[in-house]
Amino acid sequence: MTKPTRVRLRDVAAAAGVSVGTASEALNGVEGVSAATRASVVEVARRLGYTPNRSARSLAGRGRRSIGVLISGPTSMDWLFNPVFMEFFRSIQHVLSQQQVELMMEIAADDVELDRIRWLTHEVGVDGLILIGTRRPDAELAQLGRALQAPIVTLVRHPLWPGQPAVSVDNEEIGRMAADHLLELGHRSVGYIGALPGVGLAEERIRGFVTRLNEAGAALPAEHVRPGDYYQQSGQDEMEWLLDHTDVTAVFCGNDMMGLGAIRACLSRGVRVPTDLSVMGCDGIPNLDMMAVPLTTIALPASAMGAAAAHLVLQALDTPSMNSRLFSAELVVNGSTGPVPATRRDITAAGEHVDPPS
Repeated sequence: MTKPTRVRLRDVAAAAGVSVGTASEALNGVEGVSAATRASVVEVARRLGYTPNRSARSLAGRGRRSIGVLISGPTSMDWLFNPVFMEFFRSIQHVLSQQQVELMMEIAADDVELDRIRWLTHEVGVDGLILIGTRRPDAELAQLGRALQAPIVTLVRHPLWPGQPAVSVDNEEIGRMAADHLLELGHRSVGYIGALPGVGLAEERIRGFVTRLNEAGAALPAEHVRPGDYYQQSGQDEMEWLLDHTDVTAVFCGNDMMGLGAIRACLSRGVRVPTDLSVMGCDGIPNLDMMAVPLTTIALPASAMGAAAAHLVLQALDTPSMNSRLFSAELVVNGSTGPVPATRRDITAAGEHVDPPS
């Protein structure tokens, strides 16, 4: 006799004509779903014989807790080439294994990230969730996180709502550290790659960067601020734009991956780093000093932050009192930053505008 095929949440969503995320929210009583949609989804689930899959709570019948780790990024991301994520994950895995807690890792692009969060917490049934690399707006994550039963810990992001456990760094201080380093080298015409409106860590880094530049009388023109998706290609693309349209002598990139892309753009144009232009990043991914042009960076204590995230999510399961951790970063000067080129030193030090080369 043929064993009947198990009805899955995606089958319910397809039959009801809604997304998987909406179907999950309707079946789990999450606010924001209309009464008509909720009734339709519930009826389809009943008719199809759908039952939620909660097997991850007790793998192999052992009844152990389970924690999900969601690594996310742009659709074009190649997450294997962002080593800082693996530093986070390795420490998380070490702590959870010591506590005999099951771990489920999921990789998702931005466009399906929220659906995967719902899937992990609603259908798979993980007890808690750690988010790595998420670039969703703070307000969007907060709205979703408040509606979930499982606690969510964010990495490198400040708490998204009061009491939400988060592992963060002082991102404004990172921006100030970057500005101080470039100012000390004599740079006054600088650029920034990595603007992401609504994403706290990006807004905080550029705020600290701009504040420190303003204090030194070296304003950051709006056209010197470029977007970025925190992966190499965007760093390369935006650096090429800055080379074509501005007079910058140094660029701070919101993370190391964009910094490496920016260096690639310079080298492809015959722009010497740091002789002609300085580039710096942030994160402190391993082996930067082994690159052809070693990238100056602001290093995060990734291992300690990953371990803290694991401890926080476990604490959140046992107590309504949710704590957060704030870490400090460290400037690591390598070979990608140097003094302003002598041919431009007098002009840029005076704060005057220099037309970009034709």
